[in-house]
Amino acid sequence: MKWFARLVTVNPVSLLLVLLALTVVAAHGIIDLRTGALRLQIDPGLDRLLPEGDDERRFYDHARKTFGSDEFLLLVVESGDIFTPTMLERLQKVTARLEREPDVLRVVSLANATDVVGIEGEIVISPFYDDPPQDAAGRRRTRRTA
Repeated sequence: MKWFARLVTVNPVSLLLVLLALTVVAAHGIIDLRTGALRLQIDPGLDRLLPEGDDERRFYDHARKTFGSDEFLLLVVESGDIFTPTMLERLQKVTARLEREPDVLRVVSLANATDVVGIEGEIVISPFYDDPPQDAAGRRRTRRTA
């Protein structure tokens, strides 16, 4: 340890020049000193971290395919019964409000999702509901189709 103390005190300018040179070499690995461009690149994507065939990987790939990117948010509404007129109306309001947000590209919920069904050899595409069903039979139908 004495040799280090003596090195620092006897040759401080030389030591600072060596440290400066080492810093420039290390910085050159991260930054192109001629152009100022970063050489260090960070990939924040999960696709390189998740192993092939894994359940989480399959969910991630499905979500990317569904939403077009890996930047998505899953919002869960917890309710005793979501199929009440009040809750279905609230869901419509929340969906509409999220769709108006400038940074939101797409919102999918029971309030705006399409129901694709085959009836007598034809494909029928319709919303699960236009207005929240007020009668019990309409709520049962919406629950069943959802």
